[in-house]
Amino acid sequence: MLQTRKTVEKTLSVNTVTDPHINQLVPNLARYDAIGNYSRKLRDILRGAGYRSEIYVGETTPDLRGECGDYRRHAQLSSPRNVLIYH
Repeated sequence: MLQTRKTVEKTLSVNTVTDPHINQLVPNLARYDAIGNYSRKLRDILRGAGYRSEIYVGETTPDLRGECGDYRRHAQLSSPRNVLIYH
């Protein structure tokens, strides 16, 4: 069943204090790339639903450096309760 954005947002009822972060790991984040666009959109939807969500990358283009973090920092900032989506 295909879910619309509103359906997904209603389903994701969250408590930002106790619920895990949902982060993404992407080897390369670039504008106009399908995975890059999808990752950024998913992050925005998750944040809109109340989750903390970040994108961690191996490499990125200069224009997207402010939208992601270095993958090596993820291990330092994460906890066992968090979810990591790998693209």
